[in-house]
Amino acid sequence: MKLVVLITLTAASCCLSAAEYADYFDAKIAGINAGRKKNWQESATAYLTAVKLTKDVNDKVYCLNQAGQAWRNAKKYDKAIEAYRKITEQKNVTIDQVAAANLRTGDIQRTSRKYPEAIKSLNKVVAMGEKIHPNIRLQAYYYLGHSLLSTKKYKEARQAFLNGEKFPDGSKYYQDNCKFYAANTYRYEKKYPKAIKEFYAIVNDKSIDVKTRANAMAHVGYSLRETGKYPEAIKAFSRAAKIYSNSNYYKNYAVYNSAYSYYLWKKYKKAVELYLKAAKFKNLGANNNANSYLMAGISYLRLKDKVKAKECLEKVKSLKDASSYYKKKADSYLKQCKQPVMKK
Repeated sequence: MKLVVLITLTAASCCLSAAEYADYFDAKIAGINAGRKKNWQESATAYLTAVKLTKDVNDKVYCLNQAGQAWRNAKKYDKAIEAYRKITEQKNVTIDQVAAANLRTGDIQRTSRKYPEAIKSLNKVVAMGEKIHPNIRLQAYYYLGHSLLSTKKYKEARQAFLNGEKFPDGSKYYQDNCKFYAANTYRYEKKYPKAIKEFYAIVNDKSIDVKTRANAMAHVGYSLRETGKYPEAIKAFSRAAKIYSNSNYYKNYAVYNSAYSYYLWKKYKKAVELYLKAAKFKNLGANNNANSYLMAGISYLRLKDKVKAKECLEKVKSLKDASSYYKKKADSYLKQCKQPVMKK
């Protein structure tokens, strides 16, 4: 009974008969059900069928958005972009709906590394100014900043992030991350004192999300390490773990990053100790585990201990889920185990 009432009311509002609306509704439900089963192509096709069966612009926009997401999940990015483009061509579509379609297009282009196209799409969104919802503008600035960052346009990226930071009613997640990435542009420019100053401003701002604050502290560590200040960097990584004390990830990553700092500092015994500890962490992923064993093996070679170096390097090759990159690197260093030892 409830379904009949819904069809009758909606059909009246969009000038469809109950039978016509039922066809639209069936197609939309088919899209939903296929999506739940992760049959993305089937889901997208059903939603596109539903678009043709309705005259209501909001229904069309909804189905085109869902089709775009399904195509994106299927990694059919051109088809996803085409679905979003069709939204912008609908009659009586709102400016927010157009902006959101361009935002999603820009995000797809960004994540598929088509940065010039992404920048163009996202600039269309920010050019709409105050006519669109603040959260759409905020996300557009955030994605635009990342696209510019990826093309090494650091000053422009920083300005995009700073623009995104200014929205008082925007999403806290995007606001906090805009602050973080604006600071990080200075590190990319190797302006380390300025980067460290901006990261500390984030660390000391208790209104910012604790994960972002911990990440900023970790990047203080990276900045210090990149300038050869290894003892200070190690302390910074430890402090990052303390800021986000409820996260084993940050605790473990502090060990991992400290190990590399000791390696660069040529404190190979300490580097080995921490790399072997990091190699056993389950939540850092197989590649980080592989890299930890690899770096432990290299450190042993620096210490002229070929036997233990070989054990670590063989361990890299035994990790099933690790990238072939690390296994190839292990092979190259295993050859050195048969040659004269590396110089310290």
